[in-house]
Amino acid sequence: MSNHILHFTDLSFFHYCHKKFRVNRGVFNTIDEWFYNKGEVNILQRRKHMIKFLAFVTNDETEYVKFGPGGLSTKLIQYWEETYCLVTT
Repeated sequence: MSNHILHFTDLSFFHYCHKKFRVNRGVFNTIDEWFYNKGEVNILQRRKHMIKFLAFVTNDETEYVKFGPGGLSTKLIQYWEETYCLVTT
């Protein structure tokens, strides 16, 4: 990921995510708000998380991300736990 993408305007960043991951505006805004509520108030860090999350949920067999009922929240939690929670046995 190129750092210049993180500095796009809001609209240009949305268009990038839409083109690359085929997310609509509602899903995009929900993801952005979710990371903000998790404490990622720095927009550059939040955008990094958004791109990493979208790459995390992208299946190489499909051209775009699709979430069923409750699927977005489930995947966000899964991403967050795998990124920040260390599992010790």
